[in-house]
Amino acid sequence: MAQRDKPAAQVKPKSELMTVDPAQPAMPETVSYSLYGNGHTGLEYITRPTPSAKLAVTFANYDSLDIHAPGYAEAFLLQRGYDVLALKCNINNWYQDLSRETLKDIVSKRLPAYETILTYGSDMGGYAAMYFADAIGAQTVIALSPQLSNDPEIVPFDVRWAADAARMTFHHEPLTDILRHSGATHYVVYDPYSPDAGHAHMMLEASNYVMLVPAPYTGHPAGVVLEQMNLLPALFDSLARGDVPNLRAQMRKRRDRSSGYLFNLAKACAARGHNGAADTLFKQVYERRDFAQAQVEYSRFLLRQGKADEALALLNKTWPVIAHDVTMIAFRAHLQYLTGQFDDALASFDTAIAREPDILAFYKDERTLLRDLIQQQKHELRLTTSALDRTRAELTLKRGADPDKLDARALVMLIGLPLLVLTLLIVIVISFRLT
Repeated sequence: MAQRDKPAAQVKPKSELMTVDPAQPAMPETVSYSLYGNGHTGLEYITRPTPSAKLAVTFANYDSLDIHAPGYAEAFLLQRGYDVLALKCNINNWYQDLSRETLKDIVSKRLPAYETILTYGSDMGGYAAMYFADAIGAQTVIALSPQLSNDPEIVPFDVRWAADAARMTFHHEPLTDILRHSGATHYVVYDPYSPDAGHAHMMLEASNYVMLVPAPYTGHPAGVVLEQMNLLPALFDSLARGDVPNLRAQMRKRRDRSSGYLFNLAKACAARGHNGAADTLFKQVYERRDFAQAQVEYSRFLLRQGKADEALALLNKTWPVIAHDVTMIAFRAHLQYLTGQFDDALASFDTAIAREPDILAFYKDERTLLRDLIQQQKHELRLTTSALDRTRAELTLKRGADPDKLDARALVMLIGLPLLVLTLLIVIVISFRLT
């Protein structure tokens, strides 16, 4: 091994490693070295006392911001006979603070020579796996739901990471330019019914060495659903050998194992207008109670079907899990408003706005209308109460009767008629808003 500037090697206890694969051999004894750090991005090298002939270079995915945690798929790869060079970060910057030249220099000068080099990552890490592959001599890239870019000017069909892009300074060359000169085989696993498809097809246009592996209804990132179906290990092994499996057929057989798959299929059915199938699938996912996002999406689906009461009831059942989310507080306020719970709706709107003032821009008109409606309701109630008091007083004077002993018919006429008019006004307003 080439000489390197490193701290003393440390044995990594197995308890600190990621979940291992019980179908693979026991975890090997490993030593780890910290090879690089710039304050945001760090590199950790995990090897055996006698290095392997295979190296996997992995990249932390979006929001995996613990630079001291095990590397992406670290245990998974060690069990499969790879040494691992794990790139980690504490910000979502798509590794813009690391150049291809820096990583190439580290691999060529501070690691032993490897017969096989593979890069592996998901979403943001998938982008990096493709971007850095040639610089370090990788023959194979396995990228799960990668982005060509997170810049909306380059990928105008996808604004999921626009806020991150606005905060970033871009130093990398365009990935399309990198792919045009790449000699590695890039396997891109993606959901063809998600925005990831746009990225995948732009990658394919840039290089004949890009191999698309569709994984329908896996959403983003695709690896989560594939792991729920227990298909990810076999898929990785196949792609590492250069074989592309019939993933669609395997997924259809295991669809019931993944709530994420059923959820994405339900959303696709709803988008195509297959509301009966969508409702059935949403119910299946809801009954599993696996994740709140599915229950929220089902609530939105019910609202689109004009079932505001059912949508609110469903959201209320999920509420303890999502009560911290400002957008959910505002959505609940909207449902409360549509179902006539005006005071609760106004309180919910005010809570959301107090936590995130910018949200007022999205709900300003509705909140103003709601406030005016409540004020009108209270004003009309005051008028009704005042009229009732005057009528009771006049009856007392004219009849000498105790107003508390008025007959039932008189009370119904005095109280019921104004309330009926008020109720009709509220129903008309709500119907107008739903329309």
